[in-house]
Amino acid sequence: MKNRVKPAFVRLFAVAAVWLALGGRLAAQEYVGTMTYGDYRLENVRATLDVRDGQATLTLYRIKFSRMMPVRVDATLAGISVVGDSLTARRIVPTADGKPYPKYAVTGLRGSYTPQRASGSATMNGRPFSYSGRRVREKR
Repeated sequence: MKNRVKPAFVRLFAVAAVWLALGGRLAAQEYVGTMTYGDYRLENVRATLDVRDGQATLTLYRIKFSRMMPVRVDATLAGISVVGDSLTARRIVPTADGKPYPKYAVTGLRGSYTPQRASGSATMNGRPFSYSGRRVREKR
């Protein structure tokens, strides 16, 4: 019987190697994808995921939470725990354009990321909230 390396271990090893090469810090990765909040869906949402020392910050750019919302905001979720390629958080107060919004606290966040994709789901203000995106390739 052959000894096979599990794909999850290979991903974890690749992430750890990059982390060590960068001195314990991964550069922010940029993604474009779909955000949902309740029954509202927003396409082509740009996001960055910045992973450093076991914590991540997710920023969603130019989003809104309903068709009736008159302006778009940049929303940030900081303090996401990272273990391997898993993202978790019990409760995060998001900030939008630098201002905290405790009424819209994100709870029960669960997600994952790879060099190609990032996704996660949670509850925000009692409604389901999710994001799923593909990594933006750097132009050469």
